[in-house]
Parts: sequence; structure tokens; C-alpha cells
Amino acid sequence: QVIRLKPDLNILPILKCWEHDGGKYITLPMVHTVDLNTKQINVGMYRMQIFSNTTTGMHWHIHKTGAMHYEEAKNKGRNIPVAVCLGGDPAYTYCATAPLPEGINEYILAGILRKKAVTLIPCITQPIYVPEDVDIVIEGYIDPIEQLKTEGPFGDHTGFYSLPDKYPIFHVTAITHKKEAIYPATIVGIPPQEDYWLIKASERIFLQFLKNTLLREIVDMQMPAFGVAHNLVLLQIYPRYPKHANKIAHAMWGIGQMMLNKILIISDEKLNNELYKKIAMLNSWKNRFLLSYGPLDALEHAGIKQLEGGKLMFDATYINNNEKKEPIRLNTKITEILKNYFPECIINYQWQIFNIYLIFSKYNTSDYKELINTLVLNNIQGEIRIFLLEKELSTFEIEYCAWHFFAHFDPSLDFKIITKEKTDVFILDGRIKKRNYNQIPNPTVSPIRKIQNLIFRKLLFT
Repeated sequence: QVIRLKPDLNILPILKCWEHDGGKYITLPMVHTVDLNTKQINVGMYRMQIFSNTTTGMHWHIHKTGAMHYEEAKNKGRNIPVAVCLGGDPAYTYCATAPLPEGINEYILAGILRKKAVTLIPCITQPIYVPEDVDIVIEGYIDPIEQLKTEGPFGDHTGFYSLPDKYPIFHVTAITHKKEAIYPATIVGIPPQEDYWLIKASERIFLQFLKNTLLREIVDMQMPAFGVAHNLVLLQIYPRYPKHANKIAHAMWGIGQMMLNKILIISDEKLNNELYKKIAMLNSWKNRFLLSYGPLDALEHAGIKQLEGGKLMFDATYINNNEKKEPIRLNTKITEILKNYFPECIINYQWQIFNIYLIFSKYNTSDYKELINTLVLNNIQGEIRIFLLEKELSTFEIEYCAWHFFAHFDPSLDFKIITKEKTDVFILDGRIKKRNYNQIPNPTVSPIRKIQNLIFRKLLFT
């Protein structure tokens, strides 16, 4: 209805979401690119920082299809045409986030969800088709030969400010829109935020795909909010043979965006709040861990290297029918030893009955030999399970602590099993650590949230 061939992005009410963001960002774009070889279209959601009235950044990570199209265009020495849609049927926005296999058009999924085909029409200045009923279309191109520009920081869905980095520049050639267009936007940050429900939709929809085609043993899947999609995934399976969970883990880590998963818990129990308690009740954890190594999300800051790091699967299957249920014997000396070993620490005793100790302490670079030697000298046998977190988090709600733990945990570095005689100590260290390659990003906490946290902590201490 309105065609602007002299485009100006300032006509749109684009937001600066968080206090320390690098600028204003388009946060709910459906970015259309074309494979220059196959001519297939891809629709992805990549944030766009406003650089000028006709340019933005294009924040697509190396694992995304848009980045692959960009590399193809670079190899051919050709500009890559881009169309960015905003609004329209909400199914379109969801499908831009959906983890579809390569080569599957997002509008096929949208048509299935709507039970109605999506009508596509050509753009004005770029050779791309877009849905006819979207509110706004920003047309343009990216020159792959052009020098990349610094984009960021941005308060991201991980709950941290993603660090500034170099990304391509999107040049706007036209803006078309409805006469009474609605500009959509979203704000992401420490979970749960609005984006969690997009993750939940993918969890339920793609569970059916996994169950009915690739892995028929799967019964259910959950991605808890504090796991920000890739950090923690829970699976319920129907196991038929020993190490069946290992087979599932290897398969999951090889499927699409699931390759970015860091922690995978596989159980034969229902995925509810009782699952964590049932895992804690297991007498032995020692032979239930599977460690692997592979690609990680570009926003991951705990990995041993950028874009790569450790993965851990915990096999919680056969909880009720494959183990002797002997009561765990508590030993009051354990607490005494832990307090001496972690000076000025705060210990949460909620899980002590299962020999699980949540310890809030300052970071130290110990090899834990002294700890296990002390335990053995005091004749403490069996498994001691220790989870380490920042001392400052001791008064925070458990979901917040879990989010913080998974964000700073790399299984290849921060998971240790120390064994001596009949004593096994499991160390899972989720504290902030400085790696060689990375900077530690700050969490996205607004001034209001800072005040709320201070009040919350004061109330708890009172």
C-alpha cells in the first residue's frame, strides 16, 4: 500500500532494549535470503543493529543458513539480495525461529500450522518473494566483499550481553508497508522472557518429528527456561538395552541445531519436577556420564575454545528397575570437611540427604587432591556430589542459580571425578572462570531489577 524508494529506517519505532546495548535493534525480523545455487529461500531471525537511516548490521552466526548463503555469495563475488519482513501472521514469525532441516522452506511449515497456504509475492527492488500479508518489508542487499562492521553489544536471549563482533552490513533499497502497519518487537534477556515460548513451541512441534521419524524410542522432551534452549535438554525415552541412552545422545548431537546442546539428561521417567529428586536418589552416578566434544553456540562463553567445547549426557534410565535401593548414609563430617576446604563458603543443605552439596564459594584453581585425601582419612566412603556456584548467588532463587550455573559450565573443563579407594567425588563447577580466548559478558540486568535483587536479598537475610 505504501512504497518508499527513498527509504529511511527512522520511520520505524525501533527500540534500544537494554541499558548497555550498542544501539537500536530490530529484534523480531524475518530475514529472507536465497541460495544462489539452488534458488531455495531461507527465512531466519537475526537481530539487526541500526547503523544509519539506510544500513543495519546482520547478526547471523556461522551455524545459521543465512551465513551459509552469505559465504556462497562471497565465493561467487555477487551481492546477496535480502528481504526483511515484520508482522503479518504470527506463524511466520515463529517459523523464522524454527529449527528446520536445511532446504525445507519455512513457509511449508507455516502453511501446515495455519492449515492454509502462504501466498508469496515479489519484492519491488530485490529478486525475493515474501508473504503478501506482512505489515512491513525492508528490501536490500549485502555486499560480501564489503568490510565487516562492529556490531553489539546486545542484551541477548542467553541473559547476557553478547560481545561486540564483526558482521556484514545490510543496505536498504526500499521499504514497503501497509497504511496502518504494526511494528512488532520483542525483548530478550534473563529467562524466562517472551522468546521462551517460541522455544517451547519448537520443543512440542519438533518432538513429534523426532518421535515419528528419527528416534522412535523418544517419549517426551523438555527444554527448561533456565537452559536457554541449547544449554540443557531433558529427554524421556523407552530404553530396551544397556547404553541405549548413549545411542540417543550421539544421535541428538548430530541433528540440526541440537548439535549446539551442552547438557543432555536422558531418563525413562516422566519429565516433571520430581525427576531431579529421582536422579538425586540414584545410589551411583559413576557410570552414568557420557562426555563428548563438539560445536557450541556462537554466544557460548564458557567453552574451552570459541564455537567449541564439551558436552555431557547423564543417563538416568532404569531408575526403578535396575538398581539396589540402599539408603545413603549421611556423615556429618562431610560438611565440616567441605567448609574447611572451601573457606568462607555457604552450603545449601537441601539435597544433603542425597550426598549432594550446593556450595557457594569464591573461585579457586584446585585439583581437589587435598579434599579427597581428607575424606579418605576420615573413612568417608561412597559418592560425594558437589555443585559449585558464585558466593553472591547464595540468596537467589534456584532457577536463577541454575541459569547461571549452566551458562558458565563447560563439561570438558569444569566436570571432574576424583576417585581414591572407596571414595568418589564429583565436582561440577558452574562458577565464572576466565578462559584464554574469551571475555566474561555481563548479565542483562536493568536498573529496576538491580533494586529488586537488593531488596530480595535483604528480605532473605532478615
